[in-house]
Amino acid sequence: MTKKFLSVALALITVLSCFSATTVFGQTSDEDYVIQPRMAIIDQVIPGFTKKGITLYVSGVMMTKKSADLYIQLQIQKKKDGEYSPYITYAKTGTGTSLSLAKDINVNILYTYRLKATFETDTETSVRFLYY
Repeated sequence: MTKKFLSVALALITVLSCFSATTVFGQTSDEDYVIQPRMAIIDQVIPGFTKKGITLYVSGVMMTKKSADLYIQLQIQKKKDGEYSPYITYAKTGTGTSLSLAKDINVNILYTYRLKATFETDTETSVRFLYY
């Protein structure tokens, strides 16, 4: 009697565990799995990357929740042989609650470019890539 009860109980637990896992996964959506970075100092970063003719316009704006040492680096990378490599880099530092940097450059339109924008404070770093 004990072996039969134990066998039935284990079979029931096995079946219930399969359905419970399905139920848990069935109730979630893709939005539940999005990882949102939590920044203590950096409030907002806005990279910009546009192209008109042979001119690339790059920009970066960083706003913070409190005054800090700020650093923005805008690196234009050129795609050659299937890989991106640094082409030209602009940087700016400052102190306060906001910092911005904007530049333009003439480029060869036969290549593909991307922007690597790095925003740093005393303790935090945010890196963004924009493709054109």
